[in-house]
Amino acid sequence: MLSDRIVILLVQGAFHVFLFFAIAKHCSWKPSGVITRGKESRSTFMLFHGLSALLLFQIISTTNLEIAWNWKPWLSLWNFVAIGYLAFFNGWFRNKWVGLIIKFDKRPES
Repeated sequence: MLSDRIVILLVQGAFHVFLFFAIAKHCSWKPSGVITRGKESRSTFMLFHGLSALLLFQIISTTNLEIAWNWKPWLSLWNFVAIGYLAFFNGWFRNKWVGLIIKFDKRPES
């Protein structure tokens, strides 16, 4: 079983690598037009934000690291803000997220 220290480092490391990748893609992304999102896609952004923030918060709160105990509230707040940025302000990520949802919705069922 992985120790708490390794789990928190892996999860936070992967999240921050993805966050910086999304920021870099957003900065170099040139949209081909203006998109006005409907109610359904806005609700998927809210769902993504809520579930992702909850997942990362649970991972942080269940770790048993004495050294990081004072950092848990700040790390949780940072993750909440960073996920909010991805869900509501990063155009590249929002388009990828909606594309993934559309592919999932149009998948044939057997």
